[in-house]
Amino acid sequence: MYRRYTDGVPHPPLVSEYEGIDSGGVPELFVSMPATCRDVSDELLDFMWYRGMSIPEVAAAAGISEKAAENLIHKGKGASADLFALCEALRVELFSLPGDDELERGME
Repeated sequence: MYRRYTDGVPHPPLVSEYEGIDSGGVPELFVSMPATCRDVSDELLDFMWYRGMSIPEVAAAAGISEKAAENLIHKGKGASADLFALCEALRVELFSLPGDDELERGME
């Protein structure tokens, strides 16, 4: 998935690998295997866009603070429990993730 930014606002990915005859453009469940904190951030931004959710909406759905959601989405930084909660709210199945020490540091 590829995103463009204008004035700091993410726009739809340039390529949608989910478009298909029967897909409606957005699958019911995404699958993710982020290897780095950058992958966490990039994929969460894309999943949020596909679900049409804002940071306050996804934070409320996940039951975590907006600050925790913002850190994971913009910096790939946070607790693995918060990442799992976000993924559940966005209907994403995680098959791997960066180590706890990497998530603690994020992309900073």
